[in-house]
Amino acid sequence: MKPIMGRRHFLLAGMGGVVAAVRPGSSAIPDRGQLASRLEEVARYYQAFTENHLIDTDGLVRTYVSPKTLLPFTLAEIRPRFDERLRDLCQNSADPAGALTYENSLMATGEFAMSQIARYQHTGAPAALALARRSVRAILNVAIEGRHYMPGYLPKPHGGLASARYSHEMSTDQYTKAIAALDQWRPYAAAAERDEILRFLADASEFFVARRFRFPWRQKLIVEPHVHLHALALYLPLLQLAGTLVDRKYLQHLAQFEGPLETTRQRSRSARDAHRFNEISLFLDGFDVAIRAGNADRRLSEIMGELFARGVEKIDDVGLGSEGGQTTSWTVRMVAGATLLRGESRFDGPRAIAERVLAAYPNVDLMRVRSYSDAVDGIDGVGVASWLLTYWRLRL
Repeated sequence: MKPIMGRRHFLLAGMGGVVAAVRPGSSAIPDRGQLASRLEEVARYYQAFTENHLIDTDGLVRTYVSPKTLLPFTLAEIRPRFDERLRDLCQNSADPAGALTYENSLMATGEFAMSQIARYQHTGAPAALALARRSVRAILNVAIEGRHYMPGYLPKPHGGLASARYSHEMSTDQYTKAIAALDQWRPYAAAAERDEILRFLADASEFFVARRFRFPWRQKLIVEPHVHLHALALYLPLLQLAGTLVDRKYLQHLAQFEGPLETTRQRSRSARDAHRFNEISLFLDGFDVAIRAGNADRRLSEIMGELFARGVEKIDDVGLGSEGGQTTSWTVRMVAGATLLRGESRFDGPRAIAERVLAAYPNVDLMRVRSYSDAVDGIDGVGVASWLLTYWRLRL
């Protein structure tokens, strides 16, 4: 790891006039050349921030860090604001600060891995390939720890890799982004690593088959695809990959998702609040993996376009998106899928929309996901990874 820079020095280093030029609320719209130059500068800034402050010693990208220290939150920092939301998040963890730090770290690590793969494809930089490999290795190491419970179990690594095997938490989100990253890494993986990826795909498929594609979430509800439609973003790509690459028997399970898929198609055409930015992001990456793996159902690309259009309706002219009456940096998560859309869409310029959102987030002080982090005012590590993924996909 590189030494951590002082907060004021780091936030100002290398930024020049970027923050002033693209500050949210500004009516000034730079020309294409100016915008490209500014976004390139911000990309270098976020790359350095990730390497210096978000990646831990095991290669996992932290979910939140303190804006005061640029380090993981301590229990002393979060205890004064330990409200109902944080109690909910940490209910299954003996280490609340560790749970907050790694709550969405598999999503963040998956998105960062994909960003570095795209960066390597565009630049050929060996450092980008090395960072992607490290991120993928971190995901696979979490899967290895999960095997202490059952093969195919991918736990949220609350407290970091050393504590991952003791985590009771998992989610659709973490699996979806991890699987997307593993799939995109396969062309660059060594033979043993490819075998490890295929083993995980088969194990994860068996894990969910054994549970009839249901699992508990924070002891509050059972995630089921006919109720929680975003689970399709996990099950369809997982089964398609496992069925195509490992054993065709896994493809037979796809038929049971016909009802939820049709419901999703209908809902994707409805009000803009039918799906949140995070869910749209899952559908875009998950369905993209399924399509590239051979799923020929045209509804997948239709749903991707419709959901993106619904999300765009929640983004203002500056590039800020809102949910629940608050702006959220998870807008960046959705626009990372702008380049994945296929065919006709119900809006113009998805790439221009993505650039507008990137320009609205020129520094980490603006990276806030107003859900759990507003209780501790944390910097959104997933948002930073999403920003880099969006940028490098656009460059490609």
